[in-house]
Amino acid sequence: MSNVYLSAFAGAGWQFFTNTGQPLAGGLLYTYAAGTSAPAATYNSNAGNVANTNPIVLDAYGRVPGEIWLTVGSAYKFVLQDSSANQIGTWDNISGTVGSQNVVTSINGGTTGLTPATATIGAVTLGGTLNVANGGTGLISVGTAGQFLTSNGTGFAFTNAPSYNSVGSYAFAYSTTSYAANTSVVGSGFTPALTGTWQTMGGSLLSGSNYYYLLQRTA
Repeated sequence: MSNVYLSAFAGAGWQFFTNTGQPLAGGLLYTYAAGTSAPAATYNSNAGNVANTNPIVLDAYGRVPGEIWLTVGSAYKFVLQDSSANQIGTWDNISGTVGSQNVVTSINGGTTGLTPATATIGAVTLGGTLNVANGGTGLISVGTAGQFLTSNGTGFAFTNAPSYNSVGSYAFAYSTTSYAANTSVVGSGFTPALTGTWQTMGGSLLSGSNYYYLLQRTA
C-alpha cells in the first residue's frame, strides 16, 4: 500500500511561465521540508517508490515532466527558479490531496474499538470502545429479534419484551364493569380472560354495554 498523496501544488499537468508570460523552459522546482531548507523527497507516482529529482527540471514547455506525490503526514516548501537559478517564487506548507482511492469506505465496530474495513491510504483507527455516555459500557451488540433498547443508567442495553400475560405486560380487554383509573382488578373478569392481577392504566372506553381498558399485569 502506497503512503503518498498527489501534491496540491504542481502535482499533475502543471505548466509554469516566466514573469513575461513565456513557458519556463528548463525551470527548476526545488522541494524542502516546510519552513526549512532541508531537501525533502517527492515521488513520480502513487506507488511512492521512485523519487523525483530535486530539483525537478521543467521541460521545454515549462511543464513538470511527470507527477509530484508527497509523503502522507508531511508538509513541503516549493521553490521555483528559472534555468539560470533566478528565483521566481516560494510556496510553503504544501501537503498532498486526498483522492477517492484514499477514503475509508466502511467501519466495523468491536469490543476494542473501531477499525476501517476498507482503506488504501492513510488508514484511520479509532481506539477504545464506542461509549454512549461517560462511564458507559458501550453499545457493542445489535440485540436479537423482538428485543428493544433500554437505558441502564450509564449506557444502553437490549431487553426482551415481556411476553403476553406475564407480569409487566400490557393487554387491551373489556368488561361489563366500570372501573376507575389505577384500580387493581382480577384478570379473569375480562374478555379475553386474563391470568393474575391487573391494573387499569386510565379511564375506560364505553362501547355498548362494555367498558374497554388498557391493563398492565402487576401480579
